[in-house]
Amino acid sequence: FTWAIKLKPDFAVAYSNRGNACKNKGAYDKAISDYTKAIKLNPKDADTYNKRGDARVKKGAYDKALADYTRAIKLKPNFANAHNNRGEAWRHKGNYNKALADFTRAIKLKPNFANAYNNLAWLLATCPRAVCRNGARAVTLAEKAVALSGGKNTNILDTLAAACAEAGRFAKAVKTQRRAIRILKVRSARAAVIVDYEKRLHSYEAHKPWRE
Repeated sequence: FTWAIKLKPDFAVAYSNRGNACKNKGAYDKAISDYTKAIKLNPKDADTYNKRGDARVKKGAYDKALADYTRAIKLKPNFANAHNNRGEAWRHKGNYNKALADFTRAIKLKPNFANAYNNLAWLLATCPRAVCRNGARAVTLAEKAVALSGGKNTNILDTLAAACAEAGRFAKAVKTQRRAIRILKVRSARAAVIVDYEKRLHSYEAHKPWRE
C-alpha cells in the first residue's frame, strides 16, 4: 500500500487499505492518520468514516467515533454496519437507549446480521439499568445470533449464557458458558479472556445474572 501511494499520492483507496492494515496490527494512530488522508481525498466515502470510527473506539475516543459513524450514516443511510458500530460507541458512553435504537436499526437493515443480534442481546441481558433489560428477548436474539454464526462463536455463546441468566435459566447459562470456555481452551485463547469467561460462569453457578 505504501508503494502504491508513492506511485499515486492521491490514491484514496490505498490510504484506506493501509489504514486497515495498521488497525489490524493495533497501530491505531497510524490507521486514523491514513483514514483521515483517504477522507480528505474522497470526502464522500462512508466506509472510511466507519473504519476511522472503529479505530477511534479502540483508542477510547468515543465522541470522535460517534461523529464518524454519524457522518457515515448521513452519507449512506442504510449502512447497517455503521449503525451497529455506533450502537457500540453509545453503549461505551452509557447512552443505552441510543445504543438499543442503533442495534435495532442495524438488524432491520440487515436481517441476517449476527453481530447486531449479539450486541443487542448483550445489552438487553447485562445493562446496568434495569429499565433496559429484557431477558426473554435477549435469549431470542442471542439464539438467532448463534444460529446465524454456526454455533461456535465464543463471543456469541457468552452472550447467550448472559441472556439465559438474565431470564432466570441458570442451568442453560452454565452449560452454554462452559461450552464457550471449552472452545476457547481448544483454540488456545489468551488466559485473560478465559478468566473473564470463568468469572461469568461463577456468577451463573451462584444464580446471579451478569451486569456490565
